[in-house]
Amino acid sequence: MDISKQYKNQCDCPEIQDKWYPKIGDWTNKGIVIDIHYYHSEGTHGVFTDQHKEGFKRSELIWLPRQDQLQRMVLSAPALNSPIILWDKIGKSIREIPNIEKFCGWEQLWLALVMHELHGKA
Repeated sequence: MDISKQYKNQCDCPEIQDKWYPKIGDWTNKGIVIDIHYYHSEGTHGVFTDQHKEGFKRSELIWLPRQDQLQRMVLSAPALNSPIILWDKIGKSIREIPNIEKFCGWEQLWLALVMHELHGKA
């Protein structure tokens, strides 16, 4: 799992963070989510990680999606829901994403694909 500063910076954007509903086992900039407490009256919830004893508000964390989570995001797009279509699109996107060689891990590459295909950004 990529927990580099570069990946954290890539993930720290509304296109990714606004899709996050914390689940136990999710990776964040503060560790792995191990517990979640919902406070419905406040409309917030406390997220507890393996590296900190105090809870965080969701807005205080940066979700770091795993490769499987990024792949599910891409496959959720109606135009990309077939593995064959997706494979073809990956080949085309690799040529279209500027400076793709700067990404140094599978999560970074999949995140670049999510941003390119689902949000028109690189």
